[in-house]
Amino acid sequence: MTDTAKTTKKADKKTAKKAVNEPSITNFLGDVVDSTKTLVANLIDTAADAEKKARKSGSKIAKKEVKKLRKQTESLNEQVDKLAKINKKK
Repeated sequence: MTDTAKTTKKADKKTAKKAVNEPSITNFLGDVVDSTKTLVANLIDTAADAEKKARKSGSKIAKKEVKKLRKQTESLNEQVDKLAKINKKK
């Protein structure tokens, strides 16, 4: 092997080692993309969980409101019945 070939071979090894040890733009962008994918997946999971909880609590609130409305309706029905009895007496 000639001196030039040996020098080129050493330079290639240094370049290869440098490429592995030092982050390149491609590696950096790959890491950014991977991190973004993970972030988006976590956001979707969190949003899905929040939506389920909101629907469940919304359902509970709606049930409470329906109960209140039923009680008010019963109270109004009782008042109407009382008024109807008063009108019959007259």
